[in-house]
Amino acid sequence: MFPFIINYFTIQCGIVRSALEIVEQPRETAQNIFDTLRDLLKKHNLDIQKLTSIGADNTNTNYGRNHSVFTILQLEVVNLLKGNCFCHVLSNSVKVSHQHLPVDVETYLSQLYSHFNSSSKRITELKEYFEFVEIEYLRLLQHIKIRWLSLYNSINRLLKVYEPLSSYFCDINNDNADAITCPPAIKIFFSSNMSKCTLYFLHQILFDIQTKNLELQRYSNLHQLLIYTESSRVCSKN
Repeated sequence: MFPFIINYFTIQCGIVRSALEIVEQPRETAQNIFDTLRDLLKKHNLDIQKLTSIGADNTNTNYGRNHSVFTILQLEVVNLLKGNCFCHVLSNSVKVSHQHLPVDVETYLSQLYSHFNSSSKRITELKEYFEFVEIEYLRLLQHIKIRWLSLYNSINRLLKVYEPLSSYFCDINNDNADAITCPPAIKIFFSSNMSKCTLYFLHQILFDIQTKNLELQRYSNLHQLLIYTESSRVCSKN
């Protein structure tokens, strides 16, 4: 499904954002998306030549250099501007910067989550350990790389339980064949002071990124979208 949102300006209302239509399009090629957009504009008597810019997710289908929705549109609208998704730009800046960190935090977060998520026995033992050290058990949060807002929350949760979790893994005896073993990579992670420093560094930086990302997305909320749509209808009636 493709939601088509338009921004337009009127003397009475200023800049207005409105949901034009939500279209089902099973073929997600650049040409199919372009054809759907063109047909939709014609359906609502909107001149494609008056299109000034287009905003979409920063995928190759939408903004690829050689063949994309944007390049096809440029053949009809020569001076069309590209409106990048700034949330995606922020996310990519963090992703690229991670390559220069001494610790691959994202990989370790995934390994930690998978270690417990794949075994109810491990979760039970961890809960018992937290109870033993008299600390409230908090479940680790999964970080999914394609979800921009999951990294900060995952790091924030890990830092809250870092000390007992670190002690838990460091106390595991891998020589005991009957006991739960500690994966070597996780052992290395908790044995290095650099890991904790990197987590705190990212926690500080990502707080600002997270705040700005949420600010940029504040109008993507469905309720806000309905408000904008209703406002545009009122303006059109006036």
